[in-house]
Amino acid sequence: MTSSNDPSAPQLLHDPASDLTYRLRPATHSGVPSFLLLHGFGGDEDVLWVIESALPQGGLIASPRGLFTAEGGGFAWLESHLGPEGSLHDFDPARQALTRWMESLAAQNDLAPEGTYLIGFSQGSALAFSLSALGDVKPRGLAALAAYLPKGELTGLKGLPIFWSHGTLDDRVPIDRARSDVQLLREAGAHIDYCESDTGHKVGIECMRALKAWLQGRKG
Repeated sequence: MTSSNDPSAPQLLHDPASDLTYRLRPATHSGVPSFLLLHGFGGDEDVLWVIESALPQGGLIASPRGLFTAEGGGFAWLESHLGPEGSLHDFDPARQALTRWMESLAAQNDLAPEGTYLIGFSQGSALAFSLSALGDVKPRGLAALAAYLPKGELTGLKGLPIFWSHGTLDDRVPIDRARSDVQLLREAGAHIDYCESDTGHKVGIECMRALKAWLQGRKG
């Protein structure tokens, strides 16, 4: 993310309807999708801007701060840290807040819901799956980075384009769990592009390139 002294830097804003604080860079070009970035446990509204270079230029980018203070610092989308064993409905408070926030964001920025991508890291990916599976939002696509799939009914994900990036050395969400979750998504009818790299709980260079290529391949 660019320096706060740069007038083009994303602005820190607050949405009264959802009580969420977020970073926003408005769209500068028409016809470019918008991107909502959902950080993981212990993150904040700034951490996922490192993937900005993989996103098409000119689209709106917004990144909200989690509802709850995380143990050890940062923020979270769950009041209690359940890790990969949680369910879709554990995210209900976050889902409700995010839905209000997305409605405000769409109204203020003239966004078409079908033109929006959800991009989540770890717990943020689980929230993105919850939002999509339970019908709060019908994104154009979903990118799940170092992710896990919460337990629950997945029929709402049928037909959804999903990019999943995972590290084979991930010690927080083991690679076997990721592969199993990806298989569940395929069985539910989601369209999966899957990337592995020899890294830990983060996005490897190869998968960052694959994310960029996936987004470029979905233009139009």
